[in-house]
Amino acid sequence: MVVTIAVLFFLNGQKISQPTQAKSINEILIQISEGKLDITPLKVTYDDSHGFHGGLILSISGDGSVSQKTERTTIKPPQKQISKIDIQSLVTLLIEEECWSQITPPRTAVPDESSTSLIIRYENQETVIWEWFNDMTSNDRIIKIRNHMTMISTEKLPRR
Repeated sequence: MVVTIAVLFFLNGQKISQPTQAKSINEILIQISEGKLDITPLKVTYDDSHGFHGGLILSISGDGSVSQKTERTTIKPPQKQISKIDIQSLVTLLIEEECWSQITPPRTAVPDESSTSLIIRYENQETVIWEWFNDMTSNDRIIKIRNHMTMISTEKLPRR
């Protein structure tokens, strides 16, 4: 038995590293906010696109890059790059709103009802939450994230 255990930990004289437990998105966001984890692999995507109605897909990456796709909706064009301070402010808001927890319970959609989603990715970890589009204002959660993402990512008007 001891030999078997020793073989599990050593192979050709080298220690075999044990796989590390994957961190949850909430742990990742907290560690980013505390400066303990690199923000670069983070990607936050808001998506309210609908095949018939159009919508917005807005992604902000930890490296400061922004991508935006709009269809049948008007929004200011995104900046090419946003600051680390702005990304940190998004991380803080994601933590405050506990955006790793799904709150809206599943149910069958009513006719012509659409949903909106928020996807948070970090390396191989991902979490997706969603709300019914028509409930976003009353829920005041994903819409708050969308408004913040839009504010920090859209082109700023030059000062006069």
